[in-house]
Amino acid sequence: MTDEELKELIASLAIKSDRLDAQMQKTDEKLSRIGDMLDGIGKNQGAVAEEFFVNSLLDDPHLGSIHFDDIAKNDFKHRGKTQEEYDIVMMLPTE
Repeated sequence: MTDEELKELIASLAIKSDRLDAQMQKTDEKLSRIGDMLDGIGKNQGAVAEEFFVNSLLDDPHLGSIHFDDIAKNDFKHRGKTQEEYDIVMMLPTE
């Protein structure tokens, strides 16, 4: 292989490498958008399930044979600097 042929080969490989980099960037962007969509779908299904469960308990505050006096949604508790969130809190009757 001559020096000129080697230079042409390297130049063509550089062009192909640039094209591949551009295609990989497009693919990464598409995968990122797909990931965002799937994450949104999962969160949406979780919100629907949570809402269904809370509404069911508000209509009938029983879980099996256990009766609850109070049902709370999205309750927060603080322990020092730590904040905890509870999606559903069910309180038993006080005796």
